[in-house]
Amino acid sequence: MTKTFLINGIAYSVQSAREPVSLNLEPAQSENGIEEITLSCDFGENGPTQGIAVSWSEPMKGILSVWTPTIRRNRAVMQWFAPTTTESNFASGAPVLAVVENGETNHCTVALSDAVLPARLSFFVNDFEQMERIAYRTELLKDARVLSSYTVRLRIDRRPVPLAMAIAEAVMWQRAFYPRRLPITRASEAPLYSSWYNFHQHPNARALLAELAVAAKIGFENVIIDDGWQYEGNGTGDYYDCGDWAVAPGKFPDFAGFVRQVHAMGLKLMLWFPVPFAGLNTRAFAEYESRCLYVDRGLLRAGILDPRYPEVRSHITDTLASFMREYDLDGLKLDFIDSFRLKDDSPAFGAGMDCETVDAAVTRLMDETITALTAIRPDCMLEFRQNYVGAAITAYGSMIRVGDCAFDSITNRIGTADLRMLCPDMAVHADMLYWSGSETKENCAVQMINILFSVPQISIELTKASLEQRMVVERFIRYMKENCDVLLHASFEVSGSEAGYAALTARSAGKRITAHYLTDSDVFDGQPCDLFNATSRAGLFVENATPANAEVRIVDCLGRMMSATYLDAGEIKRLPVPVGGMAMIFPQS
Repeated sequence: MTKTFLINGIAYSVQSAREPVSLNLEPAQSENGIEEITLSCDFGENGPTQGIAVSWSEPMKGILSVWTPTIRRNRAVMQWFAPTTTESNFASGAPVLAVVENGETNHCTVALSDAVLPARLSFFVNDFEQMERIAYRTELLKDARVLSSYTVRLRIDRRPVPLAMAIAEAVMWQRAFYPRRLPITRASEAPLYSSWYNFHQHPNARALLAELAVAAKIGFENVIIDDGWQYEGNGTGDYYDCGDWAVAPGKFPDFAGFVRQVHAMGLKLMLWFPVPFAGLNTRAFAEYESRCLYVDRGLLRAGILDPRYPEVRSHITDTLASFMREYDLDGLKLDFIDSFRLKDDSPAFGAGMDCETVDAAVTRLMDETITALTAIRPDCMLEFRQNYVGAAITAYGSMIRVGDCAFDSITNRIGTADLRMLCPDMAVHADMLYWSGSETKENCAVQMINILFSVPQISIELTKASLEQRMVVERFIRYMKENCDVLLHASFEVSGSEAGYAALTARSAGKRITAHYLTDSDVFDGQPCDLFNATSRAGLFVENATPANAEVRIVDCLGRMMSATYLDAGEIKRLPVPVGGMAMIFPQS
């Protein structure tokens, strides 16, 4: 059945395969360009056989690109046969979609209050019917669960405000429905050394202690021991041996002593766990094979545990809590939470399960995990990763990291910018930086600038890096810590989102920091600013738009002073900022 509702001059079509007992779409509130609409439906005791959808169209005008939480690098405006879509549930994605005007201005941002139940948001050009219209479609309850009634609120923001503001405010509106469960501590925002890209599945105490001695000296405060700590040897490249969770004595003969040594360096230690996995070669898989959502015998070589069983949740929670308690850990990296999902061959709800849906089960798992971990350490840190980024699940984490993109500085930049907008109340971390020992110091600096507005993670072997590479890392770690309040907490601005963010800016009352990636021009408005050059060539053009002269200092990628000059009032000047370098501009004293 299809029913149409006219709200503030726009026709909203509501479609449902099963005719509900009652269905209503009504305005909840509308002010200053933001409209909230409430959908409520009653299907009776049998529930819907499949989802419901809300669709509407608007004039095709002034739109340049599309943004979703998981879109990464392709932001094209798509046609009806291949619309831009974003899918979400509790463990993956987020029900937010934004249409962008000029690369930095919101045209329309759509968000749902329900960040748990499966949903799909879509956007496309309606050219097939030769209409100059763009169309939005919101599909709800798309896994056809049995619900007698359902209510959700749809928020539509049509204000021509900065894109970063529109997305962040939509998410904080959602946050009111999912209050934060874990505090964001100062430690969550500290630079972090990771063992992943440099050691992969063969970390060991001796090599790590040598690395961490260097890391602590140049300003790192956290460390994550990633995959490989739990079994002997170099690993299999998959998760075949993950799941029994005992420290490999050949790699860490005295893990408790290792933790104490790390703490003595002034570093906090976090440990990696792939939450859903029971590798095919583990006792855990033998015990829980019949209680898996599915078994991946290809890429992962692991079973994905089914959290609808209470004993499965207890197994996971007890494991995490015991490691936190026994080894005095400061936090955990909880990986692959987005692997909790149904597949075609997943078992239906049945005997022994106490949660009807996977979403409800993962929600309960996170509740039980947080309760257990914070009882041991109230300020524990939990790192999450793209794509479990929705407001419901991020309430349980303190850090959110860009998905794996080794050596890809552009994807890292896009990911950090997307997460800054999507997770404004979390510590946003870059994916671990990774480069070869022969990389130039300038290119190392460009990688650092691409993650400037996030918490840096590094996964290079510092003991084998060149002196200049370590100097670059130390220079940027020092700068990012000194300017943390501006870089991480001040107003965040994006431009050129359709091109992967041509420039990014953080602006406080007293300072502006801008990084240029695809643009080479800027305007000095009288506020002291630092301008970074991460383009492919030296030089930035700057206009002094004030009636007074300005002082300029140019530094290279190591932070060394290169030259000093002036910008006369009204002057446009090419400043010789090297690649990886910075211009500091401030009113003439």
